[in-house]
Amino acid sequence: MAELNAEPALMTLENLRANFVNEQPEYEEIYGGLTRDETIIEIYNNLFGRAPDATGLAYWSTGEGAAVNADQLVVAFLNGASAADAQVVTNKVLVASIYTSAAGDNFSTEDAAAILVGVDGTTASVSDAIAGLTDLPSVAVPAAIGLIEAAAVAAKSLADFENEENTDALIAINDDVAALNTAGGYGATLADLDADSDDEVSYTEAEAALANAEDVRDAVSGLSTGVLSTQATEAAADLAAARTTLVNGTNGAVAAVRAFEAAIAADAALTAPAQADVDLRTAQLEATAQNSGAAWSNAITAAKLTAPVTADDLFALLADTATSASVVSAVNTAFAGIEGFSAVSTLAAQANAKAAADAKVQTTAQAVDDLSGTAADDYLDAFDASVAAQELLKDAQAADALVNAADAIVSSHDSLEQAVSNANTALNNSAAEVYAAGFTGTSGADVFYFAAGDLDQTLDINVTDAAFNAGDALYIGQGYTLSSVTELSDTGALVGGNNSAKEIFFIQNGTDVNVVVETAEFGSSTAAANLAVNATDNVAVITLLGVNAEDLSFSNGVISYVA
Repeated sequence: MAELNAEPALMTLENLRANFVNEQPEYEEIYGGLTRDETIIEIYNNLFGRAPDATGLAYWSTGEGAAVNADQLVVAFLNGASAADAQVVTNKVLVASIYTSAAGDNFSTEDAAAILVGVDGTTASVSDAIAGLTDLPSVAVPAAIGLIEAAAVAAKSLADFENEENTDALIAINDDVAALNTAGGYGATLADLDADSDDEVSYTEAEAALANAEDVRDAVSGLSTGVLSTQATEAAADLAAARTTLVNGTNGAVAAVRAFEAAIAADAALTAPAQADVDLRTAQLEATAQNSGAAWSNAITAAKLTAPVTADDLFALLADTATSASVVSAVNTAFAGIEGFSAVSTLAAQANAKAAADAKVQTTAQAVDDLSGTAADDYLDAFDASVAAQELLKDAQAADALVNAADAIVSSHDSLEQAVSNANTALNNSAAEVYAAGFTGTSGADVFYFAAGDLDQTLDINVTDAAFNAGDALYIGQGYTLSSVTELSDTGALVGGNNSAKEIFFIQNGTDVNVVVETAEFGSSTAAANLAVNATDNVAVITLLGVNAEDLSFSNGVISYVA
């Protein structure tokens, strides 16, 4: 991480991937000596829990994907994963994170592999893995601690998933859904992602993109893409037959049909400028016109136009196919020095070309229609039917892709939510006891922990000796180190700490122990005498009554009473 984040970076992600493949013994143990096909099959098994299909294997081994280096295969497979395969990966990453956090320094390669056995795309497989967490030899903590870790990791994984990247991905999908709905004229009523009208879209709100995509897919057609593909194929065959009949039996049909089809192809290759771009560029040019003074007037005169002339007027003039080439040239020359004109001229030329292509389609279609006999009408009808079938298939495929893309994100989120629920259920059924207003404790051994957000710099509680006994454990969380050098000065200040780490330290206070937990990384503090806490102290203080510091240990986020 240090080398990746250095300025300038001492290592790139590409270097790291290559290092995995070329230098790490774990990679050599799993993939060393395998052929390309065998490597692909093994990665598929490890990532998705299945073998590749024949088409996929051929693509990555001898097809276009054969050029992808071994160190980039995993990334490539993940980028191209289906929603179902992506869900398997999401679940495996979640379970792996839970195990890694629970095992801490006792991490075992064998246990890490064992806990992933059976993890697939179902939430039940995640639940089963969590349930078996504390059966692993490397999870050397009380069962409740393992469950607390599982709940914490699951909650963090869920929170991390609801990030800007996934939210923006859903927003982008929704934008494409809306564009497809508008372009195809399908008329589906789409939900506004900003449901609470606060000008911000949260992840939860963004999930409405999936329902919008499904609504547009339904509006496109209730038929599957397989059926639509068959219909498109049949329509193309009907068109080919109608064309043959026309050109074989009608004088002049060959030239007319070829001209029409060429016009169609030329028109399809062009697009009209987006109206939003036109509005933006003409508005910018109009602002220039208002501030340019004589330069604008001189350009109007040089182009032999009649004032007043606005930016919108210039766009309309240049975009009109009836405007002569000489007038277009004169306008472009006269206004060339006006800031913002070039952008408007470019958009107008694009609109002009598209309009001319559209007109050419109309005139050539009319020429076909003017041919004698019914064969021309049959051909044009078959042409329209084939185009409509192809467009419908294309839009259905586009809608399916958008539904699948949104579903992959939402399904992963649902799985993480279920994992949180599963972990919390298991935790609630355990012997762990959450801190609320104070620990109650029982006669047997207890594991205590804090609800999310409770362990902060305003916390100052006493835990009675009736609650915290030998054999009990207090879960603080990951990311802390035990300090043996930090002390409480005569003035009540904390001194001697590491200012680059969050620390925990024990201070014997008579017959009690003050467990001081830093809530921020700092070396010293001006904490008040007797460790009273407030919003600026950067510490939480837990006083264990009737406990000796020498009877406490701290490891892997857990304070244990070992007397």
